[in-house]
Amino acid sequence: MPKIAQIELLPLEFALPADKAYGTSRGLNFRRQSSLVKLTTDDGIIGYGEAQGPARPIGDYLEVIKGHFVGRSLYDAELVAAFCRDRLYHFGEGHFTGCAGAVTMRLIPI
Repeated sequence: MPKIAQIELLPLEFALPADKAYGTSRGLNFRRQSSLVKLTTDDGIIGYGEAQGPARPIGDYLEVIKGHFVGRSLYDAELVAAFCRDRLYHFGEGHFTGCAGAVTMRLIPI
């Protein structure tokens, strides 16, 4: 049974030209940010999940939760994610939920 050996963050960012900024409720935005979470098993299987949002908070949340996943079976990922959400409920929704979802999303074959 494959076990999770490593989890990495691959930040992605695209800067738009000033004349191509898009509007949000907070004003004009010139950057799009997202991250891929790369999961590698002990037998070399690699999977990717997407976490929407700035890389810094996603990376910080990943550092907090990845120790709960590493060494566990791939098939335990949903249980571990539920444990993290229950234990770390004070982190709220948003980037934390996106980060945990990216780790479990990697089970989807492509």
